[in-house]
Amino acid sequence: MATTTSITTSYAGKFAGEYIFSALKAGDTLAKDIVTVKPNVKEPGVTVKRLSTDGIIKGSSCDFSPTSTITLDDRKLVVKKLQVNLQTCKEDFEVDWDEESMGSSAFTDLPPSFEAAIIEYLQARVAQDNDRLIWQGTDGADEYDGFTTLIAADAGIPAAQDLSGAFVDKDNVIETLQNVYDAIPDNMIYQGDIVIAVAYNVAKAYQQALSGFGTAGLGAAGYQNNAFVGEKPLDFLGLPMFAVSGMPTSDIVVYNRSEFWFGTGVLSDWNEIRLLDMADLDASQNIRMVMRFYGGVQYAFSENIVYYNGAES
Repeated sequence: MATTTSITTSYAGKFAGEYIFSALKAGDTLAKDIVTVKPNVKEPGVTVKRLSTDGIIKGSSCDFSPTSTITLDDRKLVVKKLQVNLQTCKEDFEVDWDEESMGSSAFTDLPPSFEAAIIEYLQARVAQDNDRLIWQGTDGADEYDGFTTLIAADAGIPAAQDLSGAFVDKDNVIETLQNVYDAIPDNMIYQGDIVIAVAYNVAKAYQQALSGFGTAGLGAAGYQNNAFVGEKPLDFLGLPMFAVSGMPTSDIVVYNRSEFWFGTGVLSDWNEIRLLDMADLDASQNIRMVMRFYGGVQYAFSENIVYYNGAES
């Protein structure tokens, strides 16, 4: 189905020089560097090796005596080739703000302002949509499985680390985070490159609680008696916390950064947008916009994940 261009403005003056569109959420996961990016991965994916051992220190002897057990297995990092295909007609802009910049000829050019705006818009929108796929995508024609989808289907996550509960708000966020913290294996806290990734509503509730608007005995004065001054530190008991736009509402995931992977092909593909003027190709007035890239996620060890699945309200 062709892309529909809808121009709803009633502005009658000359174009002011730039397009205005709603602010979009950036791709938090990749922008904040809270997963490990594995480039140069194409369909169907790549096998990532995992190495583990049991106790390796043994009593000394004169002879070489192999001890311990080395376990070598793998995880499949599957990526999917995705695309953005949009099309618009240059004539849609002749009656709008850009008729002057398109020239007087019947053979019109693409408005330069539109070209700049659509590139900026598409980059932001693709980042936003991909952040959702990273965390809650479901394998299909247009998506790959996200982390929470993989986690929900993983029977290898210890029961004590697979948590669920109520919608997170300012009154229960501290208790919820404490329960999540208690479920983290000791070796993760003190030896790993640990990350607490939370949904936007969890981060918002935490900021409110630190400011004294929650219960849990925080007091009305707020964090350091500065309830309304500045952003409160987004960490919990010394562990770094990151708000993630693509995370399902009220969800919390604790993991080691090096063990959560985002696979893709060439990194520059995510910044390349091709705008094709079709006039010289099929004599039409259409402009086509194309992006192509690979994407997919996987994690290394199920036992190094704590997942809180919060109910949505």
